[in-house]
Amino acid sequence: MQTPPLSDADLLAQVAAGDERALRTLARSPGIAALLVAWCAAVWWTRGALYGHPWAVLAQGLAAAAIGTAWVIWRRSAGEATPGQRWAIVAVPVTTVWSLVRPVDEYLPVFPYAFGGGYGSWTASVAGWSVAGLVAALALAVTLVRDGRPWSRPRGAHAVGWRESSRMPR
Repeated sequence: MQTPPLSDADLLAQVAAGDERALRTLARSPGIAALLVAWCAAVWWTRGALYGHPWAVLAQGLAAAAIGTAWVIWRRSAGEATPGQRWAIVAVPVTTVWSLVRPVDEYLPVFPYAFGGGYGSWTASVAGWSVAGLVAALALAVTLVRDGRPWSRPRGAHAVGWRESSRMPR
């Protein structure tokens, strides 16, 4: 039986009841939103200097944010205490090296910036980032909707007859 997604009212009820994980989720959400707003503003402000592809650069950033968010939330739902640290330890160096060295940009153009497109196709890059972003959004949706996520039951629910497979009382 598939359970309905956690509504805002349910999240707030769990926050009011002192569910620490719900509190952390609610507290961290504005940080993600602030980063996305900052990215969009930066792209808008520098759109004239983005090699004629400001919308592609915007999409790359939003897809990267979706990938990072999906992975971190999935790992957190599996019980990992600090998945953001592990993500940053791997993602920052890898993307830095990839964007500077451009090892296989002729075949996989992740960042096709500058030099008249000499570093791969913008069309292929947008397609790749679009697929990656959509897969990340789907993975994020599945992680948030499935049973067993960290805030799927209110604290003490086992004592009041809540079933493991549902948020509905017996």
